[in-house]
Amino acid sequence: MPKGYRVPKPQLMGSAEKVAETIEHWYHEGVMDILLIRQDHPAGFEDFIKLVVPILQDKGIFRKEYEEDTLRGNLFMKNRITQLLGIEHPIISAAMTWVTSAEFVAAVSSAGGMGVLGPNAGQTEKATSAEDMADRLTKEIRKVKALTNKPFAVNYIFPMGGATEDPFTNAVFDVLVKEDVKYVIAIGQNVVDRELKRLKEHDIKVVYRDLSPTVEKLVEAEKSGVDALIVTGYEAGGHMSDYKISTLSLVPQITSLVKIPVIAAGGIIDGRGAKAALSMGAEGVYMGTRFIATKENPASIETKKAIIKVKSEEFIEFKSGTGHLRTIPTEAGKKALELINQGKHAEAYKYYGEGFKIGMLDGDLVNGTISVSESAGGIQQILTCQEVIDEIVKSISFDQKEAHPKLI
Repeated sequence: MPKGYRVPKPQLMGSAEKVAETIEHWYHEGVMDILLIRQDHPAGFEDFIKLVVPILQDKGIFRKEYEEDTLRGNLFMKNRITQLLGIEHPIISAAMTWVTSAEFVAAVSSAGGMGVLGPNAGQTEKATSAEDMADRLTKEIRKVKALTNKPFAVNYIFPMGGATEDPFTNAVFDVLVKEDVKYVIAIGQNVVDRELKRLKEHDIKVVYRDLSPTVEKLVEAEKSGVDALIVTGYEAGGHMSDYKISTLSLVPQITSLVKIPVIAAGGIIDGRGAKAALSMGAEGVYMGTRFIATKENPASIETKKAIIKVKSEEFIEFKSGTGHLRTIPTEAGKKALELINQGKHAEAYKYYGEGFKIGMLDGDLVNGTISVSESAGGIQQILTCQEVIDEIVKSISFDQKEAHPKLI
């Protein structure tokens, strides 16, 4: 569980070297991940910034984010997710179908998080073949690299339905190797050993997200050798779990059982949700809905406005041919629900089958669906990716004075 320490007093007690040595000890012992300094007294804050932070930075265990002209300062230690992925903040944008692009991914990564290229990233039409898809993905990866030198990831779909191989997965793998991509968000019904092995052989870090997670499945996923787990609660948008287990219920069960780092997903849209995730033992957050409602996201402005307008109680939900689906109540969504309730599943499919693209990318709120988290009811405005990440970073604070003696 991430732990932190608040330094509220104005004067250092002892030398700067001694204070840095104590913090370093706590960090390496695993009892502190985050150190927050509030500038209640400018002298104390300035002393800490000028004297202690440089020592910790020289030791390679400290990251710094603070506002010189305000009464607030945040200093973030590295944790296992930031170290694994080479990022500043453990905030990852979801690998969303249709609504990612090179520009969006670069914006998230440049803001200190990790952007992820999802299925059909940067596209307006489906690929005609695995080869066509690979060519498009290659171009999008190269665009990201031209826009930022920060780490980013690519969505990697494990073969499903009992299959051990898939031509589209093979094509993505070849692109990853050719373009030297070192991070993937792998999704599936289970970890496919063949896929994991060949990814690892090319030193690719694998963060695994099970589509319908349970405690048993995620414990098994850890045993398979993945580097980290995304634990997704039923509140999430997009492809929803077959099991109605909430983020609040699932995350603490997993963090108490596994040793690899956990990233929480489902219903997290701001710093308050991130703090809750960290308090349950997660070391990062994975967000989709909040990042759709950003200026850089390729989703249509109509979709972004619909997210801001919707109330949590207005969503409709039904069991589709590909799992549970929750949508803002568009005409297509309501018609699909009506037909499914009548047992006309095949007829209902035409209303939701291509609904993600029609609704979310094209902005057709009559014929498309907008599948997002029910937490969208708490999103009030369209922000930049930088603003979304900054709000989370500035919101996270810990006060565990009972855990350690005060330093200053």
